[in-house]
Amino acid sequence: MTIAWLRMATSLSMPEKGRIDRALHNEEVCNLLATTKFKDWVVATAFYSALHFVRHKIFPIKKKTEKGEPLKIESFNQYAKVFNPKQLGKHELILDLVRTECPEAYADYLWLFNTCMNARYHDFKTSERVAQKTVEKLQVIKELCTQPAIPAVKVAKIAASMTAASTANSAPANVKE
Repeated sequence: MTIAWLRMATSLSMPEKGRIDRALHNEEVCNLLATTKFKDWVVATAFYSALHFVRHKIFPIKKKTEKGEPLKIESFNQYAKVFNPKQLGKHELILDLVRTECPEAYADYLWLFNTCMNARYHDFKTSERVAQKTVEKLQVIKELCTQPAIPAVKVAKIAASMTAASTANSAPANVKE
């Protein structure tokens, strides 16, 4: 998937375009660093690339206020101001959002987060194996977060056609084959 295609296919407004630009920039740096001895920076750039990919996937989002009124949240910063009653840190808040709004990416995102925090703050000596696994997890998150969403109406039609095809292809219970 090329950068130009990704920008064009998702028809992004400026804030969303900016998130993709940052994600792709960090991914490019990550791939360049993968060929160097700086494996801790491979981990860091992969994580921050994933962070921007998940923000792209999640925002804008519709939520209800405490009064039950619908509210369209355009950005993570706006979300943090309105929907952070526990006063979580930004990393914890985005982890919670990924868990609830993008659960298919949660396990890989959590792994990247933990690995990045370890590489940045505890042990910068990151192995080649961990760096490679980091790049692989970033690719999974990128694919999950940049695939165009299938409208619910189309999903319903696909499901109905699959059910009809399954029914048409199955033999009645009282017929011996």
